[in-house]
Amino acid sequence: MKGRSDEFDKLVSAALTGQPFVQVQRPSGNTRRFKIGTTAAIDIGPTRYLLYAFTTTDISTLKASATVHELWDALAGLWAGVTVHSNGDPVFMPLVGGGLSGVGLPARNLLELLLTSFAYYTKKQKITGKLTIVIPKNLSAEIDLRQLRF
Repeated sequence: MKGRSDEFDKLVSAALTGQPFVQVQRPSGNTRRFKIGTTAAIDIGPTRYLLYAFTTTDISTLKASATVHELWDALAGLWAGVTVHSNGDPVFMPLVGGGLSGVGLPARNLLELLLTSFAYYTKKQKITGKLTIVIPKNLSAEIDLRQLRF
């Protein structure tokens, strides 16, 4: 989809059909605001992608940000979407919350929060048979995987 943002936007819009949203006025970008955790499943070739609302955007500055509470809510919505759309297939996801979202936690805490959320929602209902979290190389020095106990 590189360089074809219009096609991508159409796929996302189609996947979000029927999802409640609030219309917002902004100088550019999406004018539909979805609830944190709203998840869209799109297929590009043989790969299914699950996209979820994670941040809020300041309309005047267009700066996206999220709190720890919003991250938890976003993950809850994602896990619900994975349960419905992954067909039990393995799921790969990046370590979220450390970039432009401004959650403000160290990488290790973000990983622990993600794993805790996954464990919590898996106890309620099986989400997927396998979850792989992709950690950027530049963060690998901050996270000692041997210290994690899940």
